Amino acid sequence: ATTTTLFVATVMDTKTVAPPAKHKPPKRQPPKTSTLSKNQEALAKRTFPRTWVPLASVNELDPDRPTPLEFLDQNFVCYKQTPEDNYDVEDDWIVMDDVCPHRLTRLSEGRINRDNDDVTATTTIQCSYHGWEFDGTNDGACVSIPQASPEVSAIALANSRSSATTYSVRVHKNILWFWPWADVDALSLLPDYPKGHPEGIMGSIANTNDGSESNPTSYTRDLPYGWDTLLENLIDPAHIPFAHHNLQGKREDAIPI
Repeated sequence: ATTTTLFVATVMDTKTVAPPAKHKPPKRQPPKTSTLSKNQEALAKRTFPRTWVPLASVNELDPDRPTPLEFLDQNFVCYKQTPEDNYDVEDDWIVMDDVCPHRLTRLSEGRINRDNDDVTATTTIQCSYHGWEFDGTNDGACVSIPQASPEVSAIALANSRSSATTYSVRVHKNILWFWPWADVDALSLLPDYPKGHPEGIMGSIANTNDGSESNPTSYTRDLPYGWDTLLENLIDPAHIPFAHHNLQGKREDAIPI
């Protein structure tokens, strides 16, 4: 079933941070390979503006477990590098395709491994099926195959097919954004299409009087229908007196339009 995730910004938070750069480039870029993942292949066929895409409110993500997310019928997983409450640090968030390249198990059903100093110095996501581990800060490279000998493991880990697909990530106004497109590079939008960046998309949410950035609180609803149905509903004022009687109007308020 198609699901639309609706973000609604509500009350402005009193917490402020330093003014952001006008157009802050991503610190991490997806690997430039000739082979696209299944998600990238599917998205390349979709007619959708090549912009940064909001995935979730960071305030609603569990920092201690992988979270499955969906965009245009494609499945992704996000997780946090550290358990601290620094939700607005974009380098601390990882977004991957929600699939293990080994046996195609959902990585969101796995676990975040922060106790792996013997394998790698960074946090990894561990598949729940065979325990393969992937480093989201290193282009999704597989860093551990428990069933393989050191010799076999070295060969397998060097093969790009053992890696999970990762994406560039931004955090702006408490929203986690990612760049899912393989046919356009994120930085290509900088000079010609600033409104394709989170700062442009969220530009209507004003900063504080002193110019520092203001982070809104938000809530999220997963609606059991597509965005086209949602849009049709939002631009249809005729239903309000009846469908929202005593909430946003009254039946007797109906008039010709």
